[in-house]
Amino acid sequence: MLSGRLVTNIGNALGTALFLFFLLHGLGQPSATAQDNLLLLIVVYTVFVVIASVVTGMVSDRTGNRRTLAVAATVVQAASGVAIALVPTFEMTLVAAALMGLGYGAFSTVGLAFAADLLPDEQDHARDLGIVNVTAALGQLIGPVLGAGLVALVGGFWLVFVAAAVLSIVGGVLTACARQPARS
Repeated sequence: MLSGRLVTNIGNALGTALFLFFLLHGLGQPSATAQDNLLLLIVVYTVFVVIASVVTGMVSDRTGNRRTLAVAATVVQAASGVAIALVPTFEMTLVAAALMGLGYGAFSTVGLAFAADLLPDEQDHARDLGIVNVTAALGQLIGPVLGAGLVALVGGFWLVFVAAAVLSIVGGVLTACARQPARS
């Protein structure tokens, strides 16, 4: 589960951390316009994170089907990267921000519940959840650095968004394969 969470969070960070630079250099927006549009993207992303977190949390609690919901969330997150890579416009970036927010909101909530279900020893839940949290934070740290390298490699942003999609799917596959460790 940890590897799936790390990789999915790298995919999320790739898809969101370089938005300002994408607006400026990928779409050629003037600085003031790009800054205003970044605020709009952040609001759209955040609204959809909140909605997805609450709704999928309730669905997860009612159905108990956390693995399937977490994997589905990574597919939605991946769709955002594909959308921008195929149609690199501001309007599609708004749609992609909503998709990324839906996917990440669902994954962060349901994925954490799924991780908690897989914890091996009840006495160590706080420590284990701390490790789970660190993997999420590492993904947010690695993503922008990797993204900057990908932009430098190809001289544009398309590979960043393709990589965000691919890593989101890989994170979903790793999450699907997560197994309960032996209890002590």
